[in-house]
Amino acid sequence: MDIDDPNYTTNQLFEDTGIDSCYLKGNTKGFHIWLQFERGKPDLFKKNFVHIGLPTTIDFLGEKVFERVGKDWVGTERCYLQPDQIKKCFKPFEKKENVPFTDTNL
Repeated sequence: MDIDDPNYTTNQLFEDTGIDSCYLKGNTKGFHIWLQFERGKPDLFKKNFVHIGLPTTIDFLGEKVFERVGKDWVGTERCYLQPDQIKKCFKPFEKKENVPFTDTNL
């Protein structure tokens, strides 16, 4: 996920959503946070969603993401997204058929 707000911290993300994961500085501003799904990424999340964040400006990057060589990750633990974290962090994800995200999609 890409946090585009330079004034929003990873501590605020944890307080707002419970998401605590390794991260690195974004290419121009904010942070890139590593997220995973315990049972693999559901099809609904295999695309990018722009400006989908609830607590701040966040893009969900579900397609392939590459980082510049030489950037340093902060932390070693990655977050396995849980349904409650998704609901606190993101506006509703919509499938192409306009079927909203549910806990059973994970």
